[in-house]
Amino acid sequence: MDKRMKLRYILSAFALASVLFASCEQKLSTDLDGLTADKTYVSIPEEGGSVSIQLTSDEAWSMESPTVKQKDGKDDKTGKDIMKDVPQLEAKVNKWVTVSPTTGKPGETKITFTAAKSEVTSYKSELVIRSGEKELHVIVRQQVGPEVAETQTVKAVNDAFTVGKTYKVRGKCASITNTTYGNWMIEDLDDPSVQLTVYGTNNWSGSGIEVNDIVTVEGPATLYGSTKELENVDVVSVEKALIVADKSTVAISKDEKPFQLLFTVKGAGVEFESKADWLDLGTGFTVNDKGKTVFTVTAKPNDSGARREGKLWFKSTQYDKKTKTTASTEAEVVIVQLAESGGEGTLASLTADALAKKKSFDVVIDEKKPISVVYINGSNFFLDDGESGMLLYSSSASFKVGEKISGRIYGKLSVYNSAAQMTELSTLLTKVTDAPLDPAKLPKPVELTFEELNANFSKYLNRVIVVKNLDVTSAVNVTYNTPKNDPAFTSGKVKYGSIEFPVFVKATKWFQMEVGKKYDLTCTPVINKGANSLAVWDPSHIKELKK
Repeated sequence: MDKRMKLRYILSAFALASVLFASCEQKLSTDLDGLTADKTYVSIPEEGGSVSIQLTSDEAWSMESPTVKQKDGKDDKTGKDIMKDVPQLEAKVNKWVTVSPTTGKPGETKITFTAAKSEVTSYKSELVIRSGEKELHVIVRQQVGPEVAETQTVKAVNDAFTVGKTYKVRGKCASITNTTYGNWMIEDLDDPSVQLTVYGTNNWSGSGIEVNDIVTVEGPATLYGSTKELENVDVVSVEKALIVADKSTVAISKDEKPFQLLFTVKGAGVEFESKADWLDLGTGFTVNDKGKTVFTVTAKPNDSGARREGKLWFKSTQYDKKTKTTASTEAEVVIVQLAESGGEGTLASLTADALAKKKSFDVVIDEKKPISVVYINGSNFFLDDGESGMLLYSSSASFKVGEKISGRIYGKLSVYNSAAQMTELSTLLTKVTDAPLDPAKLPKPVELTFEELNANFSKYLNRVIVVKNLDVTSAVNVTYNTPKNDPAFTSGKVKYGSIEFPVFVKATKWFQMEVGKKYDLTCTPVINKGANSLAVWDPSHIKELKK
């Protein structure tokens, strides 16, 4: 072990007292609601028995409500089912399980769920515990027959993904996109590039899931377009992250002075190490008045002026006296030091760079000529600065149509089918203006004649345009696609006067553009197999002209 490694561990022990002091002053984020449980998913054995959870509440709590709908005979006149509201524990669907106690005072309470042996039916109930205005959802189940297949990695599920199959998967919460319904991304523990979308979490309330937590979930596989999803999952277990960085990527300028990184630390102490010889973490850390652990980082001079990236490594550990086990969480922060900004700060200059085979860019976009997000289709983001267009192909971008980007941007370029495209665009040092609320103020396609397009096709590459009154010379005929949720482009040809272009339409179901009919198209000029062509991303962008 080298000196730096020894110093790292010594500092971890030395700083323990300050971290523990901070943790005494600061509640964990999962405790802030004042209504928590050590588990929100419990499974009673097939042969029957009891399982318990430990509830902690700041106020009195009860399971006597809410009510659920239950059939209560039929209407004599209409023959329709009569529905009535009954307390959740009196509903027939929940009669298989008994709960004790069903009410309690503030503090800690052991709640036990009991069921008899079931020889025929598997059961699952979502029960709600209420305390004041707060709710905690607990999944209780009893499985008859074989359980869901053993817990798998995210990568294993992704590779063997079968729509309709139920998976139990363990991975890391990479990001949270909706805190109401529990929509988030689960990431493979060994390969962070492999992620699945979790769309809906049944027992999200009270699960306490945060970014970097290790989570086991169970749910069915579905497809949304070409996106693989686990839908309406049950949270089986949550292993809390012991250290979480406020930012996982930080951009600094060429002449950046010492800067700070903030962490939420729930373990006992922090180990740390710089994995870049130009980044210095110093000899320790402090805790600010909000309970955040603060590291001050110094970047060594960047005399070359080139862009560089480095990683900083952190780890926090906690010993559990009850289980006599030690858990730890690691976190990495990527530091990007930007180069001297170059280029003219336009999409045209980036296109030129891409066509010249440059792999990265770092430019400043004038606020008076911002880049607008004009159209989005899946991972395809169409950008426009009023003079040129650019396709950003990214599965991780989160822009919205109508947003405008200005300031310093950096990322990666590539060339696809003889046209420039971005494969990475960072906005850490930019200004992103919100999309207008008025639909009338959203960016509109550029309206062109076929003559204008033909005369300067390269100028309009990957821009969203409208061309009108076109004749179909080769039919577009979509009869089916396999799979239906992963649409293919189906080709044909359109022309105006003597000018003809291939056209490609992306469709998931029956669709036709017939020879002899005229159409207006909203599309993007592309180069396909060396030929100037038009791509239509949605059949709704095709308007048939009536005679």
